[in-house]
Amino acid sequence: MLSDKETRLLRLLVSRDEPTPAGTLAAEAGVSLRTAKAYVAQINQQYPGCITSSRRGYQCERQLAVDLLRSQEVEPVPQTGTERRSYVMQRLLGSKDQLNVYDLCEELYVSASTLKAELPRIRSTLKRFGLSLIVNGDLLALDGAEKDKRRLMSSLLYEEADVSFVNLSTISQAFPNLDTDFIERCVRETLDAFHRFANDFSIIDLVLHVSITIDRIRANHVVQDPGISDEPADEAGRIPDCVETRMAQAIGARLEEHFGITYTRAEQAELSLLLASRTTLQDFRPANRDSLKRIVGADCIELVDAIIDDLKSNFGIDLSDQEFYVRFALHVKNLLLRAQYGGLSKNPLTQQIKRGCPLLYDAAVAESELLQRRTGLQINDDEIAFIAFHLGSTLETQRQLTSKIATLLYCPVYYDAKDRLVMFLECHFEEDIIVAGVVTEEAELEGLSGIDLLVTTVPLNLYYDMPVFSLGLFPGEHDLSRLRAKVEDIKRERHRDALRDSLSRLIKPELFSLNNRRLNRDEAINDMADNLIARGYVPPAFKEQTLVRERLSSKAVRTCALPHPVRTCAFQSGISIMLSKHPIEWGGAPVELVAMLSFCRDDQETFYKVFEPLVSVFSNQTKVRRLLRATSYQEFMALLCELVD
Repeated sequence: MLSDKETRLLRLLVSRDEPTPAGTLAAEAGVSLRTAKAYVAQINQQYPGCITSSRRGYQCERQLAVDLLRSQEVEPVPQTGTERRSYVMQRLLGSKDQLNVYDLCEELYVSASTLKAELPRIRSTLKRFGLSLIVNGDLLALDGAEKDKRRLMSSLLYEEADVSFVNLSTISQAFPNLDTDFIERCVRETLDAFHRFANDFSIIDLVLHVSITIDRIRANHVVQDPGISDEPADEAGRIPDCVETRMAQAIGARLEEHFGITYTRAEQAELSLLLASRTTLQDFRPANRDSLKRIVGADCIELVDAIIDDLKSNFGIDLSDQEFYVRFALHVKNLLLRAQYGGLSKNPLTQQIKRGCPLLYDAAVAESELLQRRTGLQINDDEIAFIAFHLGSTLETQRQLTSKIATLLYCPVYYDAKDRLVMFLECHFEEDIIVAGVVTEEAELEGLSGIDLLVTTVPLNLYYDMPVFSLGLFPGEHDLSRLRAKVEDIKRERHRDALRDSLSRLIKPELFSLNNRRLNRDEAINDMADNLIARGYVPPAFKEQTLVRERLSSKAVRTCALPHPVRTCAFQSGISIMLSKHPIEWGGAPVELVAMLSFCRDDQETFYKVFEPLVSVFSNQTKVRRLLRATSYQEFMALLCELVD
């Protein structure tokens, strides 16, 4: 039987098609190099041939490893403090009576002192959901509103699922006695009937909510709301007569018939609130500003306008497009409802977005801070990632427009050859090049500037300081593939040169330091910010704004961190680098390389160029290890410019 940590290490290897270096494997498993090697040896001792090693690293024999992992999938006894706390809270949720501490100890195979040591943290978790832990001698009980207990139940299920990825299979396993396929079908068909739309993540939230509700109703745990009566008088009582209420009533009626339960008006009210915060119009294209204001409210429109203005002034992103505006306003309206009623969404792709789209995520963090400041509502990382989704398409379109290659065609007059070749270039390379002009005499090439590629149909007599490509008068597939390769080479070289120039301009010797002291996160931020302030790069407020940004969402990327303020406020752009001999505790991550970013508003384009490549390098533990071996500014810069390629 594998231990939890051995299982985690094997899962990492199964997820990779290529060998994984020992250092990378150890870093991602959260253990030392020696421990990782010991785990490999222990796995191979129990299951010979499961993991092979070479100069390139470790690799598992996939089928053997998959079969082994599947064989581990039995009901394990909770091993860690987190697992034990989750187990106790689930037992409290499922019990009508008080639980005996010593009975729990026998179930968990721990001592009473070990279990009691977990109670303060259990109490702290329960408090976040408005619940209380009642301790009466050796007896434990859970106190609080039923709807808060259900929120806790949902949260525990998400925490148990791998990388917060709850799907229909997960829900079915959690509730084996429920027909979850019917619940999903009921939700989807009701939304279609009322011309409403919900993305797949929201559908999962709705199915999970309904599943928990039915499970709790069957156990006689019913939501009680003194303001809502089940009597037929007064129509819907306190429930507003809106489309969400009618949807909740339709779903409730089908659930009652299928599961043989009573879906009370209070339960319908809870479901209608969830539907209001998870669904939107199926077709939002006809909506204009006036009709949109009636749907989402004037306050929401004002907030959306503020966010769009802030994105334009601080990030250079113009999101005034009507289709985006409507879609984003509907999202913000639902987000406000979720935040107001404690039902923030779970996003299984949050970590992937933070690592893979750091610029988008950072813009989303800034706007969530604006939203929190104006409304007083708290927004979590998952909701920030959903905002990043909405920003992504517009930003990507803008990037494509600015990355095209200015191309000049040199083609002596020969019937319609010039027109045919221009059509060929524009047809096959519309996304990559702009035909800046056509010349018919070589003399016209002298003194040209601003051209990235010269395409010629005849040999040149002189040398021109620009990439040149020879194209036949009747280009075929071979010409197409050669030109495509040339275009990609130019794009890579242009990006590489711009990136190197930007890094050399931003990372100055006076902003580079080797740290030999033991620091925590705030001390490291203070030291680096003080240096930037003293050298006139940033105002004094930069330090506190950077700390505020870190508290909103940590900028640690494995063993690296990229702290910066929520919004640009620098006088002069620069990147401060600290290589730390002793790991800095940074939001739970052991950080050894810190890159503090300070950018002024006029340098937003440079910020876009360097941010994601830096994150890409800092996310690769092999590259980070090489950077950490640098003993001087010159050595670090040479390595960094090499690695960003």
